[in-house]
Amino acid sequence: MTTTSADLELDAAERDHVRRALSVLRTKNAIGVAWFRLLARSLLFAIYGGAWVRGSPTTLAASLGTALNGVALAIAIPVLVLLVLRPAHWVAFAGAASDVVLVGLEAFFVVQGAQVDPAHTTALYAAGFQVVLLFSALTCAARHLAILSGAAWVASLGLAIYGGLSIADALVLLVIVGVFGATISMVGSRFVFLAARAAAEARSAREARRHGLEMLEANKALRAVQAEAEALSAVIVHDLRNPLASIWANLEEVRDTLPSSNTNGREAIDSAVEELRRVSDMTGDLLLVTRLENRPTLPTSTVSVDELFRDLERAFAPLVRRAGASFEWRRTGDAPAKVPADPQLIRRVFDNLLTNAARHVGKGDRVEVIAERDGDRLRLAVRNSGPPVPSETRARLFEKHATSRGRGWANVGLGLYMCRLVAEQHGGSIALVDRPGWNVSFEVTLPVVPGLGSP
Repeated sequence: MTTTSADLELDAAERDHVRRALSVLRTKNAIGVAWFRLLARSLLFAIYGGAWVRGSPTTLAASLGTALNGVALAIAIPVLVLLVLRPAHWVAFAGAASDVVLVGLEAFFVVQGAQVDPAHTTALYAAGFQVVLLFSALTCAARHLAILSGAAWVASLGLAIYGGLSIADALVLLVIVGVFGATISMVGSRFVFLAARAAAEARSAREARRHGLEMLEANKALRAVQAEAEALSAVIVHDLRNPLASIWANLEEVRDTLPSSNTNGREAIDSAVEELRRVSDMTGDLLLVTRLENRPTLPTSTVSVDELFRDLERAFAPLVRRAGASFEWRRTGDAPAKVPADPQLIRRVFDNLLTNAARHVGKGDRVEVIAERDGDRLRLAVRNSGPPVPSETRARLFEKHATSRGRGWANVGLGLYMCRLVAEQHGGSIALVDRPGWNVSFEVTLPVVPGLGSP
């Protein structure tokens, strides 16, 4: 197949599909033409043979016609058999070439014995060459068509000379045959190529639809599995919270019964209670992450920044101060007092960030929660002066199930991944930012609605 500009527009896979479709299409066309050749030659063989048997006045013409069509049948039958059993391009070319040769021989014999104007007979067989070329365009490649067109043109030239045509008539005939042959070589080959390309694209479209249906079914199955997993997670979280709350309450009751002088026992129980709280938060994060991944929602309410920070101070300042660090919150003068957000989700974000801060600060450290304006966005930051986040952890800090070998930073991924999901669903982002004077600064940026909670 000759490479065309349209062919170059296709990628390798598409060209391969078109080549296969083109080969199949030409083979089918060649088989159809072979059947037509066989039927036409059989009919002509019967007509000439009958005339030869009856001994018509044109016995020589009848005998020559019978012989030539017999030869044509001897070629047409094996060509058809080969195309059906073992199709190949050279078989189709051989059949088309035999047509050109036999039409040419018939033309010379008829012109020689014609009782009418030889010019008319020559023009008639020149038209026969064009019919052969037209059929050949459906079965042969462009290079083969060029060979057949050249042979037809040479045969037409010989007929013009042999038939005694004038120079003007011969030139007209040769121009017609030449232009038709060139046109058939280009347009016919192009037509077959476009038909093959359309067939290949139709096949690709069918495959795409089939794959699309398969993916749709797979997506439905995946959604069903995700729904089941979410339901299972909810059950697990619910079932875990009850015994955790019971253990928590029992430990606090045991701690209250211990004498104040038993500081080691009280500290051990406080540590156990803190770990239970962490486990409870982790189970809550698991359920929340599953919900955020499968059913993302946009914020439909607002959050008062000052109220949020006061609640955080009541919940976390005692933990931070127990570790020997200071706790402070503030909202800068240009920061809006309210922000469009889901109160529960935003609170969960800062619960996670302040839990991490409380775990990593020690005596003399500082923890700060700050709200400040950053252009058209509000920056909410949780900063502390405790140990910095290990460099090997920072790159994957907000990925799901990210882990670190750094001390105290193992299994940090689920909570911070949840924070990332919440921030992104609010149209914002979260990052660990380097700030002068602070070793750790987790910063959440959220879009500001003009006029809402202006300072």
